[in-house]
Formats: sequence, C-alpha cells, structure tokens
Amino acid sequence: MSAGSPFPDSATRSRVRTERLSMFAVIAVPALVLPGSADTLTKPEAQREIATLIQGAELETINGAGHIVPLEAPRAFARHPHDFLRRTAP
Repeated sequence: MSAGSPFPDSATRSRVRTERLSMFAVIAVPALVLPGSADTLTKPEAQREIATLIQGAELETINGAGHIVPLEAPRAFARHPHDFLRRTAP
C-alpha cells in the first residue's frame, strides 16, 4: 500500500492477482467455470483465464446473468452443472 492510502499500489495488486490465479492451476478434478455474460466484477478475459488455468476445465457462459449467476439465472445455473456432472461423473 502507498503511504497514507488505504488502497494497494499496482505492484501489490499484481502480486495478489498472481497468487490468486495460481490457486486455479492446482485443481486436478473436472471443473466447470460458469460465469454470467453481464458480470462486471470478473471480466470475460479473466473468466477465460481461470478456465484455461484449470486443466481440462469447461467454460459455459450464462447469457444475461451478472456476477451472482445462481440468483440471476437459477434455471440456467442448475442445468449447466447437471449436464456437466452427467458427462464427467465416474
């Protein structure tokens, strides 16, 4: 953080972002990344990056939903994991 500022400086934000993203690379199970197309908190490029970091992950975007997909598009949210589990469960 900069002296006198409650907000982290760009170097700190970059380090924290790298640390957060590195967590996705260790996921070793089937994964479904299910963002909303209208999500303004997690941008589409970040959503794609997360899906790329998880080996074998699938990315399915819910059209019109924002950051809280289960509340904003509950039927679509329920359908995608159901189909995903049907395909990937042992």
